Amino acid sequence: MHVVLRKWSGSDAAELAGILSEDDVHEFISDLPRPYTQKNAMEYIAAALNSSDGNFQSFAIEADGRLAGCISAERGKNVYRMSAEIGYYIAKPLWGMGIATAAVGKLVQFIFDNTDIIRIYSTVFAGNAASARVLEKCGFRREGTLKCALVKNGRLHDAHIYALIKGETLQ
Repeated sequence: MHVVLRKWSGSDAAELAGILSEDDVHEFISDLPRPYTQKNAMEYIAAALNSSDGNFQSFAIEADGRLAGCISAERGKNVYRMSAEIGYYIAKPLWGMGIATAAVGKLVQFIFDNTDIIRIYSTVFAGNAASARVLEKCGFRREGTLKCALVKNGRLHDAHIYALIKGETLQ
């Protein structure tokens, strides 16, 4: 599958709302409005396009010419300014096709080639083995477990933290 990271477009709103209407997509991501409407999608896309300080970047993930999901990076603040946190999700019908792995690899390369960031990390719900595997395939290493760090649907969850340091080999 040919995977591209690109800027968002207003025309992505309907497809984005469709992706985020899938219950399973919500299981391991940050809390978002439910149901996720086209209006929510338009607001997110507008915010992503208007983020001009360079500290937050969001890209549409396109696979074989169709919207497949979202990937974003946010630079840390103050003493964490040389780090960035990434997050991503893929449309449920496209799970298991290597799209997330390709997208993470492309974003990591973009960040390391175009910024002064030296550490990229991601926190993963402890039960999200697929996302952990995506990060591992991209060369991230598990640094530890944050106990009871996440609250989702009224339940506490542990989070695994994965990181990649610039100069470490991308696999």
